[in-house]
Amino acid sequence: MSDHVVIGRRAGYTSPEVVSRTRHQRLDQVDLLLLPGHEQTEVWFGIEGQPKRWMRIGYAGNHGAALFVDETTPTNADWAWAALSPEPQTKPPTIYYDPDGVTIFPPTTVMPLNQLRDVVLQWVNTAKRPTSVDWMPVNGLVWELTEDGGVNVPQRSQTGL
Repeated sequence: MSDHVVIGRRAGYTSPEVVSRTRHQRLDQVDLLLLPGHEQTEVWFGIEGQPKRWMRIGYAGNHGAALFVDETTPTNADWAWAALSPEPQTKPPTIYYDPDGVTIFPPTTVMPLNQLRDVVLQWVNTAKRPTSVDWMPVNGLVWELTEDGGVNVPQRSQTGL
């Protein structure tokens, strides 16, 4: 018997849902949706009955990044976080947040797919934000590319948060 049902889908909301009800099925689900070698894509994982808590993954090849959202947090508290890579890379590949390739994940959040898989497995198995990595609060902020190709993530002092 399972304590929660996980719903996953690739490339936005138009692809078929992959549903898992047991721990073994969740492992298969994550492996099916995070296939190494894929071109840039997006994967979404949510817990049935928790529409305001989800994880969005951007990945390409053997690297990816994760955003976790929990809109049930108290007012004026952090509610969206990007997973920080446990071992930040000097020159990580560009990983897009969206399938249209407009917004990229901050470079410090890009990690090898096998590490990202472990983060996703912790989320789908516990239904809680994973504790195996540190998280950078991003809330409603949108990180943006600078003119020189860098990434700007506004600081709280710049946003009034």
